[in-house]
Amino acid sequence: MKTFHFLRFGATALVIFLTSAALRGAPFPEVNHARAGTASQSSDHMGAVAARAIDGNASILWASGSISHTEVNQPDDPPWWEVDLGGAKTIGRVSVWLRVECCQNRNDGLTVIVLDENRAEVAKRQHAGRPPSNITYDFAPAIRGRYVRVEGQTPKTTSDGVLSLAEVEVIAPYDGVTINVTKQPAAVTIPENQLATFGPVTVSATDVAAAKFRYQWQKNGQDIQRATGASYTTPSQKLADTGADYAVKVTLPGVSVLSSAAKLTIDRDTNPPRVASTSVGGGLTLKYSVNYNEQMDPATATNKANYVFGAGATVADVSLIGPTLNTSNNTLYNTAVLSVNGIVENTPYSLTISGVKDLAGNTSTSTNLSGNIGLFEVNHALTGTATQSSNLAGNTTHTAVLAIDGKTDGAWGANTTTHTGNADDPPWWEVDLGSAKSIGRVSVWFRTDCCQNRNDDFSLIVLDANRTELARRTYPGRTSTERGLQL
Repeated sequence: MKTFHFLRFGATALVIFLTSAALRGAPFPEVNHARAGTASQSSDHMGAVAARAIDGNASILWASGSISHTEVNQPDDPPWWEVDLGGAKTIGRVSVWLRVECCQNRNDGLTVIVLDENRAEVAKRQHAGRPPSNITYDFAPAIRGRYVRVEGQTPKTTSDGVLSLAEVEVIAPYDGVTINVTKQPAAVTIPENQLATFGPVTVSATDVAAAKFRYQWQKNGQDIQRATGASYTTPSQKLADTGADYAVKVTLPGVSVLSSAAKLTIDRDTNPPRVASTSVGGGLTLKYSVNYNEQMDPATATNKANYVFGAGATVADVSLIGPTLNTSNNTLYNTAVLSVNGIVENTPYSLTISGVKDLAGNTSTSTNLSGNIGLFEVNHALTGTATQSSNLAGNTTHTAVLAIDGKTDGAWGANTTTHTGNADDPPWWEVDLGSAKSIGRVSVWFRTDCCQNRNDDFSLIVLDANRTELARRTYPGRTSTERGLQL
C-alpha cells in the first residue's frame, strides 16, 4: 500500500505525492510488542514490580525507579520474569537490559525463552557466563510466540537467585528490509603466534540506524563466542590455524545476511626474538623488566641462568607477564620481570641475556645491556603480616591481607579491599613489617564505590618494635581515595 502526504503552499494548491519508497531518512517504524503486554515475575522486592521492565525506560540504574526486582531475602529458584503479549505475535528480536551498578553476578547464565499460546517452547537462548548490560537475540527467520520469559541461573553456582531487569523489548520483524554488506571482510596474512583482525565490515539497510544491526562472527561456519562487533580480532594463532575461513552474520529483527568468507594465512616465524625495551621498578626488591618484541617460550624466558648481571648482583626470580598487545602494530609480546638482589639505587649495571627462545623455537642472539639503574622503590608492606580489628560477618574474602596484595583497585567487586565488622569503636587495620624498617613514605588507598564517609577523620600511625608511637597524622574531614604520610 502507498502512503500519500499533501503539502499546500500559499494560495496555490500544490499537491505533492510521496510514496513510502521516497521517504528516505525516516527511521524504520519499529514495533515493540512488549509495551502492550502484561508482565509478571516470581516475586516482588521493595515494590519493584515486573511492569517496570516494559515501561519503555531502559535505564540500567536502580535509582531510576524503572528496574524490576525479585525477592532478595528468600530468593526464588530459579527467579523468573515473563511478559504475556496477549496473543501470538511474530517476533524478530528480544532485547534485555540488566541492572549494572550492583550485583552483576545475578545475571550469570541468564536464559531467554519464547513460548507459544500453549506454553510450548518455541526458542531458548542461554548466555554463557556474565552478560553485559544488554543482551539481544535476533530470530531470522522470525518466530511466533505469546510469552517471553527470562530465567535466572539454575542450578545456582555464581548467581544469588535474584533477577533485576531494566527493560525487555520484543520487536516485530523488519518486514521488507534487506541488509547490504557494502564492505566485505578481507583475507589476512600474519606470522604465527600473532593476532588477526577481520573487518570492520560496513552494512546498510534503507531507513535503519547503524545501532540496530547485530553481528556474529563465524570461523569455518561456527559461531565464535562474544565475537559480536563489526570487526573481530582472533586470539594468538598457530600454524595449524592457517586456511580457516572467517565470515560475519549480520542481523536485524527477522532479517539476516552472511558476508563473504575471508581466508586466514599464517606464515612460519623464523626470526629470533629481540629485546624491545627495558624498565626498572620496585616492590620487594629491584624489579627489572625486559620487554620482548613477541611472545616468548616460558621455560627459557623464565630461566634465571639466561640473565647474568655484573658482579655483586643476582637474579632471585623471573616471572613472565602477558602476552600484552602492542597497539601500534597489533602484535603480542611478553615481558620478563627479574627480581634482582645486590644492586644499589642510582648505580651502573650490566646485564647479558642469552638462550631465550620465542614460541616458534627461535633462539635470541646474545644481548648486552648496560646503563644506570636509577631510583626504585621497595615496599616493605608486601612481606608484612596484616591484621584488623574484626572481619565483616559471614565474609571470608575481604580480610586484612588484601590491603597489602599490591593491588590498589578500590572497587568492591575487584576483591582487593578490606572490610572490618560494623561495630568496632574504633575500627583499625595494621601491618607488622616483621622487624624495624627504614620508612620514607606510607600510602593508603580506600574503597571508591561506596560509603566514603567511613574514612572521615582517619588516623595514620607508625609504631616501633615496642609499639611506641613514632609518627601520627590525622586527616580531618572526608579524605580522598588515596592519602599518605611522608616521613
